Amino acid sequence: MNNIAQYYAVLSIDSAASSETVKQAYRNLAKIWHPDRYVHDPRLKAQAEIEIKKINQAYAAIKSYLELEHNTVEKKFNLAKFRLWRSHLIIKL
Repeated sequence: MNNIAQYYAVLSIDSAASSETVKQAYRNLAKIWHPDRYVHDPRLKAQAEIEIKKINQAYAAIKSYLELEHNTVEKKFNLAKFRLWRSHLIIKL
């Protein structure tokens, strides 16, 4: 999976979801698919292990994406503040 939209689909949430919604969706699915719930049935446990890997991978990818997006916005904001500061400095000189 390379497309971030696919990861959102794994968690059954919209790609515009907040980080809190992402976390809640992850927790809900992790509770459902945790392999320890299926120790009585090896076939179901194997399926749960596959599902939880997908869920964990999707959550990690979305978290990284949101963090990168946040850092990018923050860098752009800081650059804009610097440019504004610099323009005031140049005007005063």
